[in-house]
Amino acid sequence: TAAQKAAMVDQIYELLTLYPNAIVEGHRDMPGAATQCPGFDAGAWWHEVLRTDAPQKQASPLTALIRAILGLFTGSKT
Repeated sequence: TAAQKAAMVDQIYELLTLYPNAIVEGHRDMPGAATQCPGFDAGAWWHEVLRTDAPQKQASPLTALIRAILGLFTGSKT
């Protein structure tokens, strides 16, 4: 559904703020995968999301707080 897709996009944005070097792929694209799930090219789908949606997205206040707390322990600035 549209709500499920929106929730997935929001979750991926949240995870990418915590893991900025992560690559969005489907588990079917992992080496040795024995599945065709998900039934679509997740990487290509994500690139399309970024192309059409990225300028509108920002990290949530919770993610910003988590990043700030992690920065205290790692010495990084967010």
